[in-house]
Amino acid sequence: NECGKTFCVKSNFTKHHKIHSGLKPYECNECGKSFSMNLTLCPSKNSYQGETPWKPYQCEECGNNFIQKSHLIEHQSTHTGEKLHGCSKCVKSFCFKSALTMHQRTHTEEKAYKCSECEKFLKSYLTVHQITHTGKNPFKCNCGKRFYVKSNLINHQRIHTGEKPCEYKRCKKSFCMKSTLTVHQ
Repeated sequence: NECGKTFCVKSNFTKHHKIHSGLKPYECNECGKSFSMNLTLCPSKNSYQGETPWKPYQCEECGNNFIQKSHLIEHQSTHTGEKLHGCSKCVKSFCFKSALTMHQRTHTEEKAYKCSECEKFLKSYLTVHQITHTGKNPFKCNCGKRFYVKSNLINHQRIHTGEKPCEYKRCKKSFCMKSTLTVHQ
């Protein structure tokens, strides 16, 4: 309720709720400090020069650690499919700021990339475009359906999980994709 996020899987809600609850159930054996998330590195274990920098922000999904909270938040969107970086000129949004920057070129005349296969000039997404020449769709769902863009796979998987992360605050209705929410609004 604190942030308006919704979850289909109760364990994901429980993990997320710890952020808002103030509970710090994980204690460092070395220094006795408590944390809301299970950390693999603690400042007391990493106080000597030349060691890997302390990364206090850990992803609960995969265990990766990050120096800055903003890096963790951006990384977590790869697991949730949440797209934090929205385009100001259209309804598209992206997990990473770099992807938004590339997309924004589509609204200008700038065509920075040339495909070596078809000689076509592109404003962005050269790598994605080049996959269309291979006929391969590298991202596969458990149901067998394949996609050439990871974000399309993530959106498709929500059919199976029932996850609807995009909520309209006025009527509390939730949607699988931000574009569907935008149409509803």
